[in-house]
Amino acid sequence: MISIGNDIIALRSTDPRRTIQERFWLKILSETEKDLYDQKVCAFMPFNSFVWMLWSVKESVFKYQNRQYPDLLFSPRKIIIQSIDCPKYSYVTKFGTAQYEQDSLSVGGFFNCTAHVGSAILYSRSKIYEDLIFTVAGPDGKFENISSGVKFMPNTGYEEQSKEVRSFVLNRLVSAFPGHDLTIKKSAIGYPVLLIGSQEMNVPLSFSHHGHFVAYSFVCG
Repeated sequence: MISIGNDIIALRSTDPRRTIQERFWLKILSETEKDLYDQKVCAFMPFNSFVWMLWSVKESVFKYQNRQYPDLLFSPRKIIIQSIDCPKYSYVTKFGTAQYEQDSLSVGGFFNCTAHVGSAILYSRSKIYEDLIFTVAGPDGKFENISSGVKFMPNTGYEEQSKEVRSFVLNRLVSAFPGHDLTIKKSAIGYPVLLIGSQEMNVPLSFSHHGHFVAYSFVCG
C-alpha cells in the first residue's frame, strides 16, 4: 500500500441542529448519498451522525489521495459514497477518556463504505461511538495490514495535540523497529513521514485530531 488516510470527528464538538439543515449537509452530501440514508441503509443511525460519518470518509479518502496528488483540493461532493455496509448490531458505546490501539481493521463492528473519486475506487472503515467517529481509508476492503489508535486528550490545543499524536504513534512503532532512533517530520505537502535517523521509511502515516481526540493510522506490512 502506498498511502493511508484517516479522520476523526468529535461529535460533541459538532452542532447536530445545524448539521441536519439542508443548506449545511448539501455542502457535504450529494442527493444520491442522501438517498442512501432515506433508504434506511443504516436505519438506526441519526442523520447528523450519518452526515459526519460521510464527512470523515471523504476526508480520509482525500488524505489518501493527497499523498499521490499534491495539488488535489478537498471537495466533499466530488467524493461519492456508492455503498454503505452497516454492522448487524446498533449498540454504540461511549469512548469516554479511554484509548485503543489495534493491529488490524479486519474484525467486525465497522461501517464499510465504497467511495468513487473520478475513476478511482477507494474503501473505508468507520467506528462510531457516542462521542466520536473514526475512519480509515485504503485501496481495498480488507484492511488487514493497517494499525490504528485513538486517544482522549484533556487539552484541545493544536500544538499539544500535534505533539501528542506523534508521541502516541511512535510508542507503537518502537515495537516494529526496535533499537532504532525514530522521528516523524512533515513532508512538503503536509503528510507525516517516519524517519530512522535521517532515512525516510516507506511507512505511510496519517494523523487526525478534533475536539478532545487524536488518532493515527499507518501501514504495517
